[in-house]
Amino acid sequence: MGTVTLDFQLVLLRRMADHNPDLVDEARRTLGASIGEMREANKRWQAMVRSPRTRGAAARYRSVLGEPESVVPRKLGDAECEARRWALPLWPDLRFEVLVGPDGAVWNEWLVRAPGAAPATPRTLDDLAPWSCTVDEVARAFPPAR
Repeated sequence: MGTVTLDFQLVLLRRMADHNPDLVDEARRTLGASIGEMREANKRWQAMVRSPRTRGAAARYRSVLGEPESVVPRKLGDAECEARRWALPLWPDLRFEVLVGPDGAVWNEWLVRAPGAAPATPRTLDDLAPWSCTVDEVARAFPPAR
């Protein structure tokens, strides 16, 4: 696994650490990284994001993660965008997806189900364990009451 991909996974874990510290610690150890390495990766990411010479968010993801595994046109209502996806070894059944508008602005970033991976089918709130379901899968399983 490349250092850049490892660093990005550590950044995502740092974002999740306040909500699921035990799960994050376990994942961090799986990656062979210390708490200090996770903090340093996040510090470098934050410095890059806040730099006065920073690239746009879409270009930043490409520079950090390389070429996307896939780029798919997506239509959201009347708006058109691209869904760019990258594989992250820590979550083999998921992909990191960035929705990029026609002007290059990032509209959304999240983890989505990998192509060919079995979707989660939560039936109760107890089935909603972290990293087991995507936002889309939860929305389908628990639609708003009408």
